[in-house]
Amino acid sequence: MSWFSSEDRTTFIACLCISCMIWLLSALSENYKTEVKVDIEFTNFPEDKMLVEAPDSILYLFVDASGSDLMRSIGFNRPRIRLDYQKHLNTNSLSTASFINQFQEQLSGLNIIDIKPDSIYLDLEKRLEKKVPIVLMEKIETAKRFEVSGQVSISPDSVTIAGPQSIVDTIRFMRTELLELSNVTQAESGELKLQNTFPKSIQVGLETVQYGFTVEEFTEKRLTIPITVENLKVNKPVVLYPRSVEIQFLVPTSKYNEIDTSYFVVIADFSNVDLSVHKKVPLEVVEQSINARFVRILTTQADFILFDI
Repeated sequence: MSWFSSEDRTTFIACLCISCMIWLLSALSENYKTEVKVDIEFTNFPEDKMLVEAPDSILYLFVDASGSDLMRSIGFNRPRIRLDYQKHLNTNSLSTASFINQFQEQLSGLNIIDIKPDSIYLDLEKRLEKKVPIVLMEKIETAKRFEVSGQVSISPDSVTIAGPQSIVDTIRFMRTELLELSNVTQAESGELKLQNTFPKSIQVGLETVQYGFTVEEFTEKRLTIPITVENLKVNKPVVLYPRSVEIQFLVPTSKYNEIDTSYFVVIADFSNVDLSVHKKVPLEVVEQSINARFVRILTTQADFILFDI
């Protein structure tokens, strides 16, 4: 059994809606003293100057206004007020109270009683622009017997930054994010983001760079190199045994036949040898091919005999 007939329900809903409308109209016609948050946007700064730090971007307005004016000026979104620096400010410190009339024009119908904070400070400096190198951060591990050939390239290798002079002067370079690869056996290329850890006042001309490198397979090679005597402190003939020594190294397979003994120099260095005590001299590779890796001398010392003239 229903308590209300269909006609009674319709009448009840109509009365409820009318009551809500009357309450809303009454509420909108009343005056309220309340706090309103507004966003501040500064515009039209001089081209040769920039903010060192962002100033306060929110103001708290204490207003007296009717409900309808509050709804019209504010609605459901936080209002935004624009301040033209060159037209209205042109100073590094400003009293917010001096802009009450301007704010009331942008927020029509609101009677602004007070504003907090009472001052806004704008830290402006000369704008400086310069180019800084980009530093590649990489951790590349190749598979066994493979090596990166040459350097990992990045393009571009520098970036233009701009901002307040006191900050730009301290910036020497900009890093990439870490390029981390493992078990690499072939050439790689791609895009890498830059690490933008600078303050918000610094403008950066790039977000990414391109990287690339080639990889070569290496193989082992051995050569027999004659030993050169250096730093012998007496004018006497010396005989070394052995007179030549074998070296071992890794070389790119593409360069295997190109690399010969002319690329290497092995010396017997007598600088620290006491001729009255020692019978051996240390051996050292002092010149080698730029394409050779992990050069190792298989005999690290040579016997020597001095002859009287």
